[in-house]
Amino acid sequence: MYPNQYRFSGAIVLDFDDTIAATRETRAKLLCEVALSHFGVHILEEKINANWGKPFDELLKYLMPNVNEREFSNIYADAMRKYPPKILPGVQDIFQEAYNNHIAILILSSGSNKLVSQDIEIAKLSNFVLKLWGHEDTTQHKPDPRVLDPLLAFSISLGISKNTLLYIGDSTSDYHIAKRNGVLFIATLTGSQTEQDFLLAGLPQEYIVKDLSLIKLGHHTISVRNKKVLSLSDK
Repeated sequence: MYPNQYRFSGAIVLDFDDTIAATRETRAKLLCEVALSHFGVHILEEKINANWGKPFDELLKYLMPNVNEREFSNIYADAMRKYPPKILPGVQDIFQEAYNNHIAILILSSGSNKLVSQDIEIAKLSNFVLKLWGHEDTTQHKPDPRVLDPLLAFSISLGISKNTLLYIGDSTSDYHIAKRNGVLFIATLTGSQTEQDFLLAGLPQEYIVKDLSLIKLGHHTISVRNKKVLSLSDK
């Protein structure tokens, strides 16, 4: 837990699904199981995968238009507790390094705040996360670049300038959001998109990593493969 009056040297904005936790490979199947066992709705897993990344409420309306969203979410949350999230390589280390070096961890997700918070708590990462925004917490949603507005305003309120922000995500949508806001971006190949997808989108190869284990945080710098990519102001 961050103490009161904590002074940050910078911040990292992370996507959650398939950046922090490998949700696509576990939660898509679980969503199908809950839909069928509790609501009698048969959903093809391929249909979920094709629409993965939509705000959670929109995804549910698309997949199950006649099912009550709140009722489904409550049952789904209970089912999720039986299957702890699979945290991806490097996440535990980067969260600890961020805390040790006064770097704020912010999470921006298209998922439900309630469900993402539950996963983070189960994974014992909640003490490292300063603030989380789910789809309920933003007026605009991915891929609209304005989805980042409340995070930028929050960062400024902490004295964190845009040039000490780093956005990490697994999709070209995340990259375009960061680029449109003038924020440095690093892509992790833990989702469905490939290195070639990011290269074609215009992201230089030096900002593409297999997973978060290749990113290291110091008190004044953020490095990829031991090469400095961002200098942090000295608070």
